[in-house]
Amino acid sequence: MKTRNNADKIGRPSVNLNTKLFLIFIISLIVSILSFFLFIFINPQFGDIRNQQIEQQKEEETIRKLLVQLTHSIEEKHMSLDDIDNIASTLNPITDAHPNLGFLVTNAKGDVLFHSNNKKIKSTNIKYLLKQKLAAESTGNQSFNAHYSSFISLLSLQDDIGYLVIEGPSFDPIFSPNRYIYQVYMGLGGSVLIFFVLFLLWTRPITRYIKQIEEGINRIVNKDWTYSIPVKGKNELSFLAKNINWMTEQMRQRFEKERKVEQAKNELITNLSHDLRTPLTSIIGYLTLLKDKQYKNSEELEQYIQTTYGISFKLKNFWMNYSNIRSCPYLT
Repeated sequence: MKTRNNADKIGRPSVNLNTKLFLIFIISLIVSILSFFLFIFINPQFGDIRNQQIEQQKEEETIRKLLVQLTHSIEEKHMSLDDIDNIASTLNPITDAHPNLGFLVTNAKGDVLFHSNNKKIKSTNIKYLLKQKLAAESTGNQSFNAHYSSFISLLSLQDDIGYLVIEGPSFDPIFSPNRYIYQVYMGLGGSVLIFFVLFLLWTRPITRYIKQIEEGINRIVNKDWTYSIPVKGKNELSFLAKNINWMTEQMRQRFEKERKVEQAKNELITNLSHDLRTPLTSIIGYLTLLKDKQYKNSEELEQYIQTTYGISFKLKNFWMNYSNIRSCPYLT
């Protein structure tokens, strides 16, 4: 009961080590996930794609406005499809002002009436261009193409209808699926590395403390009972260190007590040896006188016998007292 009460005074850990390790795991995981998404969002390839899309949208908006203006301009002049010179004079200033664009005017059958000199139009097949436009509208991507963008407007002329085609600049896609997958793997590998590095750094104090406790136990096993394990924090490990220190102190006190008892035994034996040597010497001396008949008369003989008897009786009483001392529980 005494040992149990002393152990209860040590106290219980106020912080659960499992909870601490779980929080370290969760925080490391969150940081690694955030680093992965940050790597994805700051990837220059995605920035280039966004910039390309913004640039293309601006260019497309400019082309649409230009297409509407040219359509109104041609229709307001009430031209006919045969008036090619008038059409050319209307479009040439625009083509010179926009050398990066291609211009094309055709009749309803697809015959080319005007073609810009810069040869930016990749195809003069109006049916193909119309099919391409319809396909783009059906997919919701009306202008973006891997190589070029065509914009078509219907011309209402005097005697017939025609088509005005404006083709935008080439936008070669910079998005590479293989490169993207490679960078995703790189980001994933980096986030996993960050997770392990953070987890190891934050759990390093715990592992070092466990190693310190292990070294302390080894010293205590080798009977270094004066060593005390440092108590750090308020968790299961600190509670373990307190218990080990308490047990070490109990062992040290018991060792000191046993050492004192052993020392008392040795002193008792030394004293007994000294106390026994004197009467035994006297007894042997008197018996030697009696054996050699070194006495003058019967009275001296009787005196030697009585003296030897008295010394022997005292020795007997002394031995009985010593036996009682040996039976003492503190000396066993």
